[in-house]
Amino acid sequence: MLKALLLDPNSTQTLLTLAWLKLEHHRAAPDEAGEKSLEEVIAACEHILRLDPKNIKAVGFLGLAQRRLHRYPEAIATLEHALKLDPTAFPSWSNLGALHAVIGNKEKAAEYLKKGAEFAGLEPDRWRAAVWRNLATFDLFQRNPAVVKHVANALSCDSGDVQSWVIRSRIGLELEGHLNASEALDDAKHADRIGEFKNARVKRIRAIAHLANHQAEEAIEQAQRAIELNDEPTINRLVMAAASAELGRVEDARRYLEEAERSWSTELRIEGMYVAEAGAGDLWIDTADERLALAERARQSLAAMSQ
Repeated sequence: MLKALLLDPNSTQTLLTLAWLKLEHHRAAPDEAGEKSLEEVIAACEHILRLDPKNIKAVGFLGLAQRRLHRYPEAIATLEHALKLDPTAFPSWSNLGALHAVIGNKEKAAEYLKKGAEFAGLEPDRWRAAVWRNLATFDLFQRNPAVVKHVANALSCDSGDVQSWVIRSRIGLELEGHLNASEALDDAKHADRIGEFKNARVKRIRAIAHLANHQAEEAIEQAQRAIELNDEPTINRLVMAAASAELGRVEDARRYLEEAERSWSTELRIEGMYVAEAGAGDLWIDTADERLALAERARQSLAAMSQ
């Protein structure tokens, strides 16, 4: 790749390939790749756009890099420009929708995510799956029953999409009219297998699914593994607190509750509040309500034991 650039530093195809490889490296190992990889993507894309201002791929890659660096106003402007160049560019619609979810503009998030899915269609393709999955993630957050159809569409595009299986599991755990703890656990286990048991958020959802199935020991084990894999600690410690209380381990439950309190972010302490992330292209939404419910479950179990 570097030799090709030395031979022709203005080769747009070589620069695009370099930007793509850097984005994929960052997606697979964000901590290892770091910000330097994304700055290199931006530099490559900006060079391409000086040579070819209408290069839609370069605009799209630029927007992704800006978003992963949390340069949200820049990323929004870049992705809106991409849509001017190609109004049917479904990844740009979806990425814009995810960005608006992150900054709290729920109406625009819903509009853009739906547009992305409409243009994506149902052809086998992991990028189309990601667009449907992002819409399903937002649906679940909004408690929209359409999430069931939309996650099915994601899996029809890519049956091995780990996060889509996570959403299926969460539907069984969270969505009124579709609650099924046993099936939710099966889906979480399947997501864990295809994620090679290395996906932190899968471990978290699997822990919650074990807890919903009254499998407290397994819930504690999976929550501990999620923390080891650098998942957000508060919710996992709340799972561990609830599970420990239900096992009668009073001191453990109290300790996990105290640890959860110390790591619990301010914005996720108030009912109805949420935090959305879309750094690597996968929309994820954490809610205060889920954490509050787990904390209450642990406290109720502890109170019942003290009576």
